[in-house]
Amino acid sequence: MSKPILFFIALFTICNSSLTSCKNCDPVRISYQETEDYIDKEPYDEQVEDRVQLTYEIVNPQFQFRRIGGLGFDPTFFAKISITNTSDQEGVFSLNATFVCDGKTATVFGQKTIASGATAELEGQVDVRPYTFENQNLNPRDCVLQDYKIIAPTVSALRVVTKYKDVTKTRIVQKERDCYPCKENCPNK
Repeated sequence: MSKPILFFIALFTICNSSLTSCKNCDPVRISYQETEDYIDKEPYDEQVEDRVQLTYEIVNPQFQFRRIGGLGFDPTFFAKISITNTSDQEGVFSLNATFVCDGKTATVFGQKTIASGATAELEGQVDVRPYTFENQNLNPRDCVLQDYKIIAPTVSALRVVTKYKDVTKTRIVQKERDCYPCKENCPNK
């Protein structure tokens, strides 16, 4: 080989190796943006139906009772008690009461719609046989309440409940990575 060719090869090798060593081959941290999917919980309202038993309060625990009617037609025995609907909904309340008067038994039944917060007389009645419960002014010693039940209705009530559902969303995130200047074109920081 001739000297000029060897010189050229030596010069090319030196220059090429010096260019590589001149370049910074240490990794460089670069920032970039990327989109990614994620799951988010979104609230929504749903109406739920509940079965609720209404509540009441007895205004006066003393029953009032009377008998009307007489000869020629069947007499009727009445009993009533005052209650207050303490619920926030109206409903049909029922009364079932059994009395023993002069040795005879009478069970009265009645129903009444009572508005929320209202006080009303819940009255029951029953037809009785002629010549029974004849005392027009029955008094507590002649007539004894044997048993009674006030039945509060069960009604549907709607309420709003907050629930959550999974929703897939997309967002842009800032990330970092190593860039190798000897192998790729790295953007400026």
